[in-house]
Amino acid sequence: MEYGYSYVKKSFGNNMPVPVGKRAPFSWPTTSINANGEKTILFFDNMKVDAPYVYLRLTIAIDIREDVILEVSIPDTESILGMIDIRYGVVFQPFELKIPKDECQKVMNQGIAIRMIKGTSNIYFFNDTSSHFSMNQKLNCHLMFANCDIGNQKEMIKTLCSRSSIQLFGWMEGCVMDGIYDLKSMLGGQQVVKCINDHYKLFLDHKERLSYENPRSQPILEKMYGIEGMLPFAILGKTDSRHPKIDWFLEELKQFINNEGMVLDEEMISAEGSYTIAYPLAVISVIKNDIAIAEMAVQQVMNRMAYLRDEGSIYLRYYMNGDRTFKNWGRAYTWYTLGQIQTLMALGTYVDHPLIQAKTQQIKKDFVEVIHILKRLISNDGMWYCFVDDASTLVDTSATAGIAAAMAKGYYAGLLEVEELDIAKKAAKALEGYLTVDGWLAGVSQSNKNGEYLQRSGYRVISQMANGLYGQLVGTLHRIEMEES
Repeated sequence: MEYGYSYVKKSFGNNMPVPVGKRAPFSWPTTSINANGEKTILFFDNMKVDAPYVYLRLTIAIDIREDVILEVSIPDTESILGMIDIRYGVVFQPFELKIPKDECQKVMNQGIAIRMIKGTSNIYFFNDTSSHFSMNQKLNCHLMFANCDIGNQKEMIKTLCSRSSIQLFGWMEGCVMDGIYDLKSMLGGQQVVKCINDHYKLFLDHKERLSYENPRSQPILEKMYGIEGMLPFAILGKTDSRHPKIDWFLEELKQFINNEGMVLDEEMISAEGSYTIAYPLAVISVIKNDIAIAEMAVQQVMNRMAYLRDEGSIYLRYYMNGDRTFKNWGRAYTWYTLGQIQTLMALGTYVDHPLIQAKTQQIKKDFVEVIHILKRLISNDGMWYCFVDDASTLVDTSATAGIAAAMAKGYYAGLLEVEELDIAKKAAKALEGYLTVDGWLAGVSQSNKNGEYLQRSGYRVISQMANGLYGQLVGTLHRIEMEES
């Protein structure tokens, strides 16, 4: 066995209730680490430690909007094991601390003490100490024991196709679902659909209403919090074309359409919309056999091209007062290019329909031009930086996986050449070095809740969303290999 887990059997401390107006996903149990400096003590299932690598893992259960530092120690001793640096933590995001080998048996015998030494609000992590776990065990607080410290694609796929990859409903979960779906050629359609359905049902209540939390951990019932929340409906359309939530989605969409026909949040056009809006609409246009929906999908991509592209640069956001932000951010390129190619591919025969053909040709041309820009900005190890034109911001595995997935899909669609396919293959190989032994993708730039400062800092996290982008890359490369062999 390459790795294993030891779970919390009991915990001590003043466990605080989740703040009013917030909710942990699926009502899974949580434990708090309080901002007043009190220690939370965790005791784990005792087992002999003979693995060279041991990590403490905590998975965030409630949105965090500040920088937090946790001190981890052996209870009732001066033995400090290390610090966990949590900056603007996202729900379902795992954080880990490597435990020094010579301290591991003490941890098993005496437990672990955690206290907050920086931060102003309590934080919450998933922690079910009952005999029957109500959640995927990997998201429960645990110690991981491993014989090595680098994973592989097989483990990544195993993790992606499980509840370990669950994310907040919206763009993050949509990336995961797309990644699972693209593994059809490797796993078979039946297994893929089963896994996607297992994710979907978590977000439906007993009345089949959509019930989830927005990015601020506020409960949402049977409505969309914004345009980034709409991406999962693309995969719903692909796996269950008659699902009643598809018509519901089209109705919800109307509140986000302005007088010019642009789908946007308030007064801001985002690159995400190329992926989270245009692509689902393209899928649904084919299901509904409705060219008007296809036109709307194409127009959303065209809007992003008009407002976010500036010759050799892409911006993440355009505001109606003329401001643009996040110039050349890697994930902006991901949403922009992945949205373009996913939309084009989802349109099927509509891509050449007389009413939209001129626009789809423009999208194809723009997609190829942007990919050629990205080719010139690749790092020596075949990856992309957090800001693609600034090596000081360090490589970002999520941007790398997303851009490479767009390249692989562009080759599959006949828009790119073998050179771009080879770049995508090199990126897929490079990303393996950032996998945890149990299949999560690390080296991801944090959510952009704290603006460009945090993005440029070099701070990196584990993210299941990035697993989804990596799954899209691996799955597309496998499909190409199968069809060309």
